[in-house]
Amino acid sequence: MEQTDTSPFELTSPMGADERRLFVESPGQSSRVVVLRRDNAVSVGRGDEADVVLDDRRASRVHARLRFDGRAVVVEDAGSSNGTFVGAHRVTEPTSLEPGMLMRVGSTTIALLPHDDDDSADDSASMHSHSVRAFNPVADDPRSKELFGLVARLAGSELAVLIEGEAGVGKEVVARAIHAQSTRAAGPFVVVSAAALSDANVEAELFGQERGVGGVDARRIGAFEAAHGGTLLLDDVNDLSPACQAAVLRVLVAGAVTRVGGARGTAVDVRLLSTSRRELSREVAEGRFREDLYFRLQGVRVKVAPLRERLGDVVGLSVRFLEQQEKPQALSQPLIERLRNYDWPGNVRELFTALDVALTVAGDGPLAPEHLPANVRPGSLFDELTPSSLRVRVDLTEKQAIVAALARNNGNQSRAARDLRISRRALIYKMERHGLKPPPRSQRSKDG
Repeated sequence: MEQTDTSPFELTSPMGADERRLFVESPGQSSRVVVLRRDNAVSVGRGDEADVVLDDRRASRVHARLRFDGRAVVVEDAGSSNGTFVGAHRVTEPTSLEPGMLMRVGSTTIALLPHDDDDSADDSASMHSHSVRAFNPVADDPRSKELFGLVARLAGSELAVLIEGEAGVGKEVVARAIHAQSTRAAGPFVVVSAAALSDANVEAELFGQERGVGGVDARRIGAFEAAHGGTLLLDDVNDLSPACQAAVLRVLVAGAVTRVGGARGTAVDVRLLSTSRRELSREVAEGRFREDLYFRLQGVRVKVAPLRERLGDVVGLSVRFLEQQEKPQALSQPLIERLRNYDWPGNVRELFTALDVALTVAGDGPLAPEHLPANVRPGSLFDELTPSSLRVRVDLTEKQAIVAALARNNGNQSRAARDLRISRRALIYKMERHGLKPPPRSQRSKDG
């Protein structure tokens, strides 16, 4: 089989008659466009054997397959654990994927982009509608309604937007909502983690690299070029080193990038969004961030409130999370009350981790407050203890701590063990004792 093209930059080039393109949004990865050529099946999953590899712990190793037969794109489930969905329909037999429809694989969403021959190809509202459905944020609290009202107004502009807030509040969700409601919604949405950029790799990551430079066998497209025609999100921009700040400023001033080892600049048309965990104006005042770059990033500054200040969103966020699980669970009134009466210092990320813990501890039973992590559930760990219940309570607490550590570290056992301050061997032993299913082999090999 020929190699699958997953370059997001391909979105802006003409689409051939014998190909279709899939827009892939997966947690922890930049958005991608996958080229699906006629009579060439493409597999999707978290295993290395998949053609399109997802960093998605809810996906099976080979989760689903897609093929273009010359008339339609056909989806087949590959015996996945969590199922493959097209819209609200679980795929149990070959199913057609129409332009604008959403396909779900684990926590990953895939959409078929319109082809030039499709009736919807010239209808920008079609892709706009798809994007809003794909990233429809929860906004039940008055503060969130005000925030996303502002987002809707900003989406229609080309202004740079700086999104500030504590870790885990959902800054990337705000950025995706801006992109989804903009005129660039059919274009790529590329996320660059500033924390992953170093002085040594920043130019190659942002600008790209020519073939043969630094031992690279093929030309590499950088983030700015990949985001051409769409939106580039610089995530946690406060983590940029001085050298990385200078590199970003250079392309913003020039409006073009020159790949490492290249001689010619390439013009790029990108809307820039950025997020910061810290107040960037204070970073400027204290000399840690360039003032000239700051003013280019903050055309408009948006502040995302911590979850403790918008508790009206807690139930909606919890329902959204539980609906996305293999076996959706309902929220009981006692559980709702407990979730509403906790201040969530870790914000939305902590809420989702707590619900993940509760689902694992509850097993096949209904969710209850006692299934939440010890720091979230009501009462003291030692309330109403009897000698016979002590072992049960200790085991439950240990199991919850392990599940939470694995959730925080995306299933990586080595990092979870470091969080828990135990050895990886001890963690695996405890996982087996508590009946916690280890991650797939591909994930374990990454831990090594």
